[in-house]
Amino acid sequence: MSVLEREKKLHEHYEKVGSQEDNTVTAFDYNLRNLEIDCATQYLTSNSKVLDVGSGPGVACFEYAKIAANVTGVDFAQSMVDFAQKTLTSQFNDLRDRINFYQGSALDLSFESENFDVVTTHRVLIALLNFETQKQALSEIARVLQPNGLYVMFEATIEGLAILNNFRKMFGLSEVSEGGCGDYDRLLFSEKELKEFMTPQFDLVKVHSFGMYYFLTRILQPLFVAPEKPRYDHKLNDVAFKIAKKIPDFENIGHLKGYVWKKRG
Repeated sequence: MSVLEREKKLHEHYEKVGSQEDNTVTAFDYNLRNLEIDCATQYLTSNSKVLDVGSGPGVACFEYAKIAANVTGVDFAQSMVDFAQKTLTSQFNDLRDRINFYQGSALDLSFESENFDVVTTHRVLIALLNFETQKQALSEIARVLQPNGLYVMFEATIEGLAILNNFRKMFGLSEVSEGGCGDYDRLLFSEKELKEFMTPQFDLVKVHSFGMYYFLTRILQPLFVAPEKPRYDHKLNDVAFKIAKKIPDFENIGHLKGYVWKKRG
């Protein structure tokens, strides 16, 4: 299957998911998604103008808008935009003046340059299936960010996955594939290549790791429930969420990383 065919399949997947109007389908591990959102909110202020690229059903946008002055969500799937707008009207009507949702591509953001204080992505760029395309999206994010603005990037890395799988093998567990649990492809970042590409325009402020959550949910839970299959809605995952909020990292386990980049002035 060619890259174009794989990308088409991915787009069709998210259009289908959006039409289901169920935000748990867009992030099976909802506790991990909530950890990401909590992490990102510490970089927002009451004056922040925020762009969430690949905003999906708007879960992060609704939380950001409780803090920031203005939040924009953009997603490639029109069904996701429609679902987010519907949720905004029905559940977050008090935030309507602070949130806007648009259909659009991360490769060609339809916003003026230097327009946002903070840009976020949540496992979006790994859906772009070659590094050249990922770099194009990163360049667009850099373009729309103001000087000294922050890009809070929650994406997966090859190195983080390797650490997780080394720990899983230590306890006799099977490896987690780069494709994850979906029936579609994704392309994890090389941490070295990512840093090399970002360094000319950005300073790396911090790297957040969710190692404690990964250890408890991807190693302890499978061992605890065997021979049953682990579940994202297991009570242990809820406990892991509470622990990871206070002790986030453990041995840098897990492919999801939270990079905080500051655009040079």
